[in-house]
Amino acid sequence: MQTTVKIPISKLKLGMYIQEDVISENGILLFCADTFITNPTQIQRLKNQGVRDVSINVNKNANQLNQPKNQKTTAHSKSLYSGPLICFKHDIYQAQAVIYKSILLFKKCMDSLLKDINLSVEGVNCIAQTIVEEVIARRDALLLVCRMQIKDDPLYAHSVSVCATSAALAYSLNLSRNDIVKCATGAILHDIGMLEISQNILKKNVNLTKTEYSELQKHPGLGAGIIEKTGRFPEIVKTIVMQHHERWNGGGYPNRLKKDAIEHFSMICSVSDIYDSLTRNSEHKRACLPQEAMALIFQGANQDYPRYIVEAFTRLMGIYPVGSFVKLTTGEIGLVVKNRPKSLMTPSTIICFNPRDGKLKRPFYRDLYPVSSTAVQQLWKIESTVEPQKLGMSIHSVISSATQN
Repeated sequence: MQTTVKIPISKLKLGMYIQEDVISENGILLFCADTFITNPTQIQRLKNQGVRDVSINVNKNANQLNQPKNQKTTAHSKSLYSGPLICFKHDIYQAQAVIYKSILLFKKCMDSLLKDINLSVEGVNCIAQTIVEEVIARRDALLLVCRMQIKDDPLYAHSVSVCATSAALAYSLNLSRNDIVKCATGAILHDIGMLEISQNILKKNVNLTKTEYSELQKHPGLGAGIIEKTGRFPEIVKTIVMQHHERWNGGGYPNRLKKDAIEHFSMICSVSDIYDSLTRNSEHKRACLPQEAMALIFQGANQDYPRYIVEAFTRLMGIYPVGSFVKLTTGEIGLVVKNRPKSLMTPSTIICFNPRDGKLKRPFYRDLYPVSSTAVQQLWKIESTVEPQKLGMSIHSVISSATQN
C-alpha cells in the first residue's frame, strides 16, 4: 500500500506528517522528514517560501485521525511537546549551520582583505542574503544561536550576529526584501574598519587612554573607506558602516550627526550592535542579561535612537527575548526559545531545571501559551528572570542537552 503522497500546499492540514525534507529554491531546509504539522504558522512558512507541494505520509495521517477517543489526549500531548520539539531541533540545527558557516565565510573574506586581496563582494552578499532567508524562515532559532556565545573569532561572530539581528528588525519594519539585504550587508560589515586598528588597543583588557579611544573611534571612517575602495556596494552600505556609532541626539561619533542627518538603516544597525555588545561576554566585561540590555536600549529612546526603532526592536525581541532564562511559578526554570508577538508573556521554553531534580539531564519543550484552562497550565506563568550562571547553566549547555534527546 502506498504510504507517501504528494499534495498541493493548499491541501496541507494540521495533524499531517511531512514524509520528505522540504527544501526552498535557495537550498534552505524548511522542514525535515517526519515533521508533524501542529501549527498554522508552519503551513504559512512554506507558502511564504513559495513551496507548491509536499509529500505526506498517508498511513500516519490516517492513524492520527482514526484514533479511539481515549487516545486523543495522548496525540494532543504529542502535538504540544513532541511535534514542536522536533521542529525546534530542526530549526536549531539549520540555524547553527548557517551561523557557523557565515562566520567562517566572513573570516575568509576578512583574511583576504588583510592579505591585501580585494574584498569579496560576492562572498559578503551571499552571507547577507543567506542570513536574510534564515531570518524569514526561522527568526527565533537564528537569534537564539547568536546568543550562544561563540568564543572563536569574536569580532566575526559579533558581525554575523549584528547582521542577523538587523535583518530581523528590518523585516519586522516591513522593508522590501532588497532593502533588508542592503541593511544586512551594511550590518555584517559595520566593524570592518577594526581591521585597521592596532591589536594592542583591541586586546587591551583595561580602560583605554584618551588617545587610544580616539584611535578606536576612527574605525567607522576606516571601514567606509574600505567599502568605497571596492566601488561595488550600494551607497547605503557605506553609510551604515560610517554612521553606526552616531546617536540621535548628536552624542555619537565620528561626525556627531543628529536625527534626520542619520540614515534610519544606520539606526537599525546601531540598536542591533549595542544589543549584541551588551549581551556578549568579553575580556573586559560580564554580559548583561537580555532584559537588562533591553532596558538600557529603551532608556535611550529619543536620545540615542529614534523612538520608533526602539519600539519596533522591543516588539521584535519581546518582554523575554530568546536566550532569556525565566523562573515559573512552579519553581521550574526554562530557556526562552520562541516568542509569540500577540502574547508576549507566554513564550515557548525549554524547561531545564525543577526544584526536585535540579538541572535536568533531559530538558524538554514547553509552550507557555494556554491552550486550555487546566489547573496545570495556569501554573505555567513566568515569575521572574534568572541568571543562568548561578545555576551552572548556559544557553549552549541547555540547547545541547535538549537536542540530544
